[in-house]
Amino acid sequence: MKIIKYLTCFFFFIVAGTIIISCTKEDDYKEITKDGEIYYPGRADSVAANGGRNRIQLRIILGNDPLVTKVKVFWKNNTDSVEANVVKTTGKDVVDFMFNNLTQGAYSFEVYTYTANNARSVVKKVTGTAYGDNYQRALYNRTIKSIDFSPDGNKLIVNWNAALDGEKSIELKYTDEAGVAQTAIVPGGSTTTELPSYKNDTKLVYRSIFLPEPKAIDEFTVDQVETGIPAFEREVDKANFKVYSLPTDVRDNWGWLMEYLWNKDYDGKGFASTDGSSQWFTFDMGNLFL
Repeated sequence: MKIIKYLTCFFFFIVAGTIIISCTKEDDYKEITKDGEIYYPGRADSVAANGGRNRIQLRIILGNDPLVTKVKVFWKNNTDSVEANVVKTTGKDVVDFMFNNLTQGAYSFEVYTYTANNARSVVKKVTGTAYGDNYQRALYNRTIKSIDFSPDGNKLIVNWNAALDGEKSIELKYTDEAGVAQTAIVPGGSTTTELPSYKNDTKLVYRSIFLPEPKAIDEFTVDQVETGIPAFEREVDKANFKVYSLPTDVRDNWGWLMEYLWNKDYDGKGFASTDGSSQWFTFDMGNLFL
């Protein structure tokens, strides 16, 4: 009988203890929510910090919470802030902030959404980088490895050395065969560029363009450089050659004719003329050289 009584008291102690703990938690909840139920607005779906020249753009894409009316961003270790009202649209709402006049370096931002009665969401943090003079000084133009020609000389082929990280493109200016100034945009990382039309004895003028990060809001460039286009030596089409004898030209002799000069028969007859000094002859190459 004593044993049964002891067990009954132990069970009651556990149950009583449970009741006491349960009551304590409920009292704490009532204290927290005495002014109404706690509500956290939906925080931003995503926040991107896109760096630029001494500035950073924050692009905030909001969620679907219809009660969100304002976005606020804290920075400078929470000593400064900016805010903007949310204008509702049919799709995802986007809020942009621009932070200007920044020195080069990394910056941290904390983003909150708010309702009309000032309920605040859970924080969304992001870090971005502003780029300035130090970044600019580290940039230089891509260098040309060689300039070649297609076998027929109709294309100029520019072979490039390796690119710096962040090179977006090369702005390449040249003069085409008609004498018109042209600009070609060479994709970053390209090792070869072909120009189908170019004018001899002109220059290539180019500069590299950089993006410090894939979605940077500003491009960085360096001073343009120039290089001359080398002369292209080509074999003209001998099928267009023909005899063009002027009155004072020497004449062929002994069956060795002028056209044997270009018939590509290197073992047969050539061209011969009568004896005499100060001889000259003329033929038409059938090509126009400018």
